[in-house]
Amino acid sequence: MVDIHFLRPTAVQQRRGGGHSKLYDDIAAELWPPFIKFGRCSVQPAHEVDAMLAAIVAGATPDELRQLVRQLVAERKNAPAKLAPHQASAA
Repeated sequence: MVDIHFLRPTAVQQRRGGGHSKLYDDIAAELWPPFIKFGRCSVQPAHEVDAMLAAIVAGATPDELRQLVRQLVAERKNAPAKLAPHQASAA
């Protein structure tokens, strides 16, 4: 089973070192992945935050960050297939 840890917006802001407005401006500019609605909460997978911060530290350009955001959001759509338990085939 795969463990996925989610971070609330406040935790993401603390990890990024910026404020609320900058975070949401970056989301609007597609420089940061959007949050996922999880019930009444907004969350972001911790591995996405890690990937974004690593790219920023590595000196990614805005275009490279946008590409990474698109990749991370696309991977969300494939996540259920990766997390689904494997069915034993009947012999």
